[in-house]
Amino acid sequence: MNGQPLEKVHVLFIPTQHGWEVPAYLRWGNWNACPPPEYHVAALRQWHDRFGAELVGMTGDRMDVHVASPPASRDAALGTAKEIYRYCPDIVDQGTGTLSALAAAMVSGHWWNFWWD
Repeated sequence: MNGQPLEKVHVLFIPTQHGWEVPAYLRWGNWNACPPPEYHVAALRQWHDRFGAELVGMTGDRMDVHVASPPASRDAALGTAKEIYRYCPDIVDQGTGTLSALAAAMVSGHWWNFWWD
């Protein structure tokens, strides 16, 4: 993403009260390195319970999550970064470059962005 407004956006109304269930309703995932829908649901639910994470956007290969209470300590952030790397290796391999850099970004921000090739 380049920070510019998108020309076209689609809004979907999904019959659930929990955003972490959306990948199951859309059967989103299970291609290339992207996990199947049930993995997304499990990860998003766990992060919702632990950090107040809410799925707020999806594209064909990307998810954007707002995190109300990101990990506060270096150790907690590094542990969560390792967990996120197992879920979405591209975030490090093609993004931050290291787990430490991912952990630092998690402590200092409220947005987690995931993408799969």
